[in-house]
Formats: sequence, C-alpha cells, structure tokens
Amino acid sequence: MLTDRINDFLNEKELAIVGLSTDKKAFSREIEKELLALEHRVYGINPKFTKDDNYFPSVADLPPQVKSVVIMTPKEQTMQAVQDALDKDLENFWIYQGSDTPEVLDLLKSRNKNFISGRCVLMYLPSVSGIHKFHSAIHNILRIDKNKA
Repeated sequence: MLTDRINDFLNEKELAIVGLSTDKKAFSREIEKELLALEHRVYGINPKFTKDDNYFPSVADLPPQVKSVVIMTPKEQTMQAVQDALDKDLENFWIYQGSDTPEVLDLLKSRNKNFISGRCVLMYLPSVSGIHKFHSAIHNILRIDKNKA
C-alpha cells in the first residue's frame, strides 16, 4: 500500500536529496530543513556542491549506508538521477511531484524498487505546517492514499 511505502521511506534516518538547491531559500531547502528537524541525516546532491560532510556533487559520492533518495530534478534530468542512484544500489526512491516520467517509473518497477511518485514529501511529515498540513488533512479526509497500492 502507498501509505506503507511512505511510512517505510520516512522511517529511514539517512537519505539524499538529488537536486538540492544551492539557494538556501529554495523549496528543496525547506524539505531538507524539515527532515533535519525530524533527526534525519540528509545528504544534498548538486553538481555545484563541492564534496563536504553532507553535500556532494554526485550520487556516486554518497556514503554506502545511504539507501534512500528524494529526487527533485527537472524531468529531463530525472532519468539520469535515477540511473545514478541505481548504480549506487539505492533501494528507496521518492520522485518528487513534477519530476517523474513514465520511463522513470517503468525503470523503477522493472528493478523492483520501492518508490513513491507524484507527491510532496512535506505533506507526510508530522511537523509540517501551513499549506502542506492543509493538503495532508485533505488527503486524510478523502483517504486518497489509503487504498492505493
């Protein structure tokens, strides 16, 4: 069930965000901040980053214990990001809404990977507020995620 996959993903304590912006005010940084507040260790991936404790220019640079990734890239870059994550043997994928393509989803299905797509991570975090909390409440009321595999 989708809800189980979301909970499993969010129970991972170490994860990467591919497409983390260098702009500290960008939306991807809000996701990073919320995950850090929930005591996740977050690794940012962006070709503009230099190798650092938590920021890397590529997925290949990630420490081996990282098995989960949020991909927040433009659609035309998502397939490469997924392929890089598969090459690194990552297991859990959250393809951010607007980043997914049918080809990416078919590839993940064919590799039997856990993946979530077409959804915002913030909607499922317990500490979230504002519009994301409202979206989450609507999903819960309508039970949008409860009956989908």
